Amino acid sequence: MRQSASDSQQNLTQKIEKWKAGLADLGRRNPLIKFRQDSPRILEIITEEPDFLFQNLTEDKKSLYFQILDSEHQNITQSRNTKALSAQKNPLELITRQRGSEQLKRLNKLRLESRRSFEERGVNSLFLALGTLTWYDKDKDKPEDVLVSPLILVPVELIKEPRRDVYKISLLDEDVVLNPTLAQKLKQTFGIELPEGEAIQTLTYDEIIAEIEELLAEQKTWQIKENVFLSLFSYAKAAMVRDIIENEALIFDHPILQAISGDLTTYQSNYKEPLPASALDSQVKPERIFQILDADSSQQVVIEAAKSGSSFVVQGPPGTGKSQTIVNMIAELVGDGKSVLLVAEKETALSVVYKRMAECGLDHICLNLHHSGTTDKRELVNNLSKTIEYLKQIHGEENNHLFFERLVSSRQSLKLYLTSLHSKEKPLDKSPFEIFGELLKKEREAIPNINFIFSNFSQWNPSRLQEAKDLLNQLAQFLPLFKGEKKTIWAKSYSVS
Repeated sequence: MRQSASDSQQNLTQKIEKWKAGLADLGRRNPLIKFRQDSPRILEIITEEPDFLFQNLTEDKKSLYFQILDSEHQNITQSRNTKALSAQKNPLELITRQRGSEQLKRLNKLRLESRRSFEERGVNSLFLALGTLTWYDKDKDKPEDVLVSPLILVPVELIKEPRRDVYKISLLDEDVVLNPTLAQKLKQTFGIELPEGEAIQTLTYDEIIAEIEELLAEQKTWQIKENVFLSLFSYAKAAMVRDIIENEALIFDHPILQAISGDLTTYQSNYKEPLPASALDSQVKPERIFQILDADSSQQVVIEAAKSGSSFVVQGPPGTGKSQTIVNMIAELVGDGKSVLLVAEKETALSVVYKRMAECGLDHICLNLHHSGTTDKRELVNNLSKTIEYLKQIHGEENNHLFFERLVSSRQSLKLYLTSLHSKEKPLDKSPFEIFGELLKKEREAIPNINFIFSNFSQWNPSRLQEAKDLLNQLAQFLPLFKGEKKTIWAKSYSVS
């Protein structure tokens, strides 16, 4: 029974709320909501001037160096690497609450985990957190209910100098953000909207803190502390939630999402039946094929479905050519003048496709947003310029009419042979392929050929052929008599020639 429009809209509304709740992660287990300062994944930086750190990182684009102190507060970095540090121009040093081996252990752990996060998911997870908000959730004001959340998140890269215990942090070419998960929680629970995006990019640290304090003025039990931490945070899903909220109207108009809610009307009216493999040669013109890697008929069906604009899911175990098919789909769609966005959960899948495109000489048409080179805006612009210049050098389409005529003729000849080989012929209702297969089987079983003359063989049908087989099987039981294996009047009457 088909649902009414109001029912399907209500179902989709419920699903959207479920999606947002699943992605938001506004619970206490999220360090962006309840930040645990005793976690081994953080370094607390001792400073009375967080505004100075913010300015040097975000405005002056300076690197900040860590002092490596032992438990007696002696600077072992200075003693071991005096020359290395003196070679730097006025290095800004950071002192952490952790000392010596524990400090080095945490620095290395943060460096490795942040690198792994970027390599696997293409997402930076290392931030210098400036300022924390101590607050209480709605209807909770007991000491055990207190929450501490980081406020300003500055994206940084942690770099270790080769063969030395010298670590530094540098600003990544990404925007400074106010804790997006906290912002969503405060908006959802208290109706407080923290500034975000472009609104804070030109503000100083003091201006951002002042604006937050003004927005939280009515929350008398809440407190902002100007402390600084280096830690790992993940808020990529918060951006997905914001995307759902901002594009809710588009979600309701999307045929696939309407189908998920139970209303299949729009989806079914736009559904296109995939082109069957048997129709590929007759329906797809050779001059409109831009595949750059081998593809069997099943893969070509998928490629044609993508070219037609269909929505579909392809499943298959590893090693069955899915990445190869994706490369062919990209080539086909780009050849048709379209742009393609390839999204994957992990970087490995993207690298496989990009590598294949590069091997085929098409890496210049790929904008690899996961690659470290594209996080630098200047490098990104340079790559785009190179691609544009390359495309300007491409000549117009040449006249290859004769070539494609010969290709079509050769393909038709091959197809005719294939069709003839597998077409069942009367009256036996068997194809030449099946008959050759049976003869080859007999040959492998070393069964000798015995020549008979059938004057009316063209009239034999499957029923008469089976009757002849049955008679021969009956006659076979007398073979020992004819071969002389038993003493009878028929002994030695058997002859192959």
